[in-house]
Amino acid sequence: MMKISANNFRNLMATLALATLLASTPFQFALAPSDQETEVNHRTNGVLFYDFITQEDVQCGVARPIGLGFPADPGLVYVVGDSIANGARNEIVDAIGAGGGEWSASVNAEDGRPLNNNTIPAVFSGATDEGSTEGDFQRASAIVMALGTNNNFGANTQAEMESRISATVTAIRERNSSANIYWVDVAAKREDIASAMSGVNNAIYSQAPNNYQVIPWFQTVYGDGYNPRSVDPELENVNGYLSDDNVHPTPEGEAALAQVIADMVVGVESGPATRDDAVVTGENNVEYAYNYLIGRFGLPPHQAAGIVGNLIHESGVDPVRAEGGGYQTISSMDEVTPGRGFGIAQWTTAGRQDSWRDFANDRNADPLSLDLQLEFLWWEISEASPGFYGYEEFLAAPDIRSATWIFLSRFERPASVIDDPQFGGRNNYRPSVAPPSTGPASETLDTRDEAAQSVVRDYGEGSFLLACGSAEGGVGEPDFSANPNIAVDSSPPGAHRDSNCTGGFTVGAQALSTYVMGRWSPPVTSVGGYSCRAILFDNSRPTSIHGMGRALDIMVDGTTPEGLATGNEIRNYLINNAEALGIQRVIWNRFTWAANQDGWRPFISADENPHTDHLHVEINIEASGNPDLI
Repeated sequence: MMKISANNFRNLMATLALATLLASTPFQFALAPSDQETEVNHRTNGVLFYDFITQEDVQCGVARPIGLGFPADPGLVYVVGDSIANGARNEIVDAIGAGGGEWSASVNAEDGRPLNNNTIPAVFSGATDEGSTEGDFQRASAIVMALGTNNNFGANTQAEMESRISATVTAIRERNSSANIYWVDVAAKREDIASAMSGVNNAIYSQAPNNYQVIPWFQTVYGDGYNPRSVDPELENVNGYLSDDNVHPTPEGEAALAQVIADMVVGVESGPATRDDAVVTGENNVEYAYNYLIGRFGLPPHQAAGIVGNLIHESGVDPVRAEGGGYQTISSMDEVTPGRGFGIAQWTTAGRQDSWRDFANDRNADPLSLDLQLEFLWWEISEASPGFYGYEEFLAAPDIRSATWIFLSRFERPASVIDDPQFGGRNNYRPSVAPPSTGPASETLDTRDEAAQSVVRDYGEGSFLLACGSAEGGVGEPDFSANPNIAVDSSPPGAHRDSNCTGGFTVGAQALSTYVMGRWSPPVTSVGGYSCRAILFDNSRPTSIHGMGRALDIMVDGTTPEGLATGNEIRNYLINNAEALGIQRVIWNRFTWAANQDGWRPFISADENPHTDHLHVEINIEASGNPDLI
């Protein structure tokens, strides 16, 4: 929660007092003039501010979800599982409780529990008093799902599992919209179920982006270097963490499972917060990568610089760079082969190159793009193998040199470092947490530290924007300046005549309507707007553009956080693409934009319709005749 100045606190108290007096009357959006000016400025410029009504930090007018009535417990971890979590119940509670502060765990586990349509009501429904399991679930700041070993899917294991995971995540979000979600991957291995487990883990990892983080139980059992998405019946249980049935943990395994859950959840909870809505810019790849690590992953500048300083020496932060003499590049992943480094981090081994391909395929993204490679790099560190790559040590790095060293020694591992005798040499490599001051490793660190220091000198504390009201994090804040390339077509002159009407949406408007419903419904409930009438229903006025089939009413409730976020995202999309779509006017939530007028301006109309329940959208005549508008 952001801090409130004394002046804002006085305003808050006054507003709350006024709200108390008006509690018996229907809610009206009304602010004192000074607050109204502040509200206009916030909504126009997309800054973070404090909402007097919800008492929540608000980004561009969209309140963060505040749950369903249960007081939040920032240290409560709610674990849902089958017999594996059930056997480790006490160990999980103890391990999370040892995380410091007010951390505690509530475990809801049952032997034989599958992940199916019956699981959701069994786990997430029940009594609603604060002392109930449901109350714990809705209060929790972290929810850990440990399900997947009790499923008989048939032929299409991965597709079925993906569907069930998706439904479960939706159910979680409906009941606790603000908790961080984690999913424990499957470490079970037995010849008769190995194929099914591959499908389960493929589904768990494929559904992870933007939904949850994966807790690597598989790698805890089988060690780093094994691919949890290709379960092999011949894999060796290197740590003795699974019992003879190759499914259930041994006592040592239960303790290890509890610890990997605690390490991931407590560690990440205290670490940086990701921001999918960060809109990153940069004059070059170095600046862009630096801003990306700060804006998207929440890293402080000195840690972001430590990574980028290493990438400068690895590749020049060039996503198509290939290892070799001169400056070699590639144009396709077909050229990526084991034993040679590629990309910004110079990924070399077959396993990591395959993971890179899988990561890109799961996201339907270009593996040779800088964004994708930055996302993959951070996923490797924070999710795939946080212990191996020194995730916790990196987050604890207090300065640029320390951050540069942790990333160099744990992630990049060049020959000059892993062969340094002071760390045991290549066959017994054990890097220190503290940066070295002598030897080959220190010399390599010096060059990379200087590059990292230069990043901060050149680019300061980093620069990024937050996308206003982006429900999916994919539509940035638009430029509200007038667009002279868009024709603005008015109504026919003279008083309204029925002959001016089209009888329904034009083909272009219908195409736009279909696209909006397909992308944003729900919470968009419908798209209408055709009405053969005059402007403001006064027949002495010209025919409304609603009657000409060129105006849409996109129905979404702007008085709810979800509806307001979605409405803002639709507005952003339309204005960002106004030239291509022929968008000449948008009215939404008391503000309006037109292609021939600068600014996101307060909307004042004769009928005083605030447009908080729908967006009014107009397309021009050229766009209205285009059936392929979208």
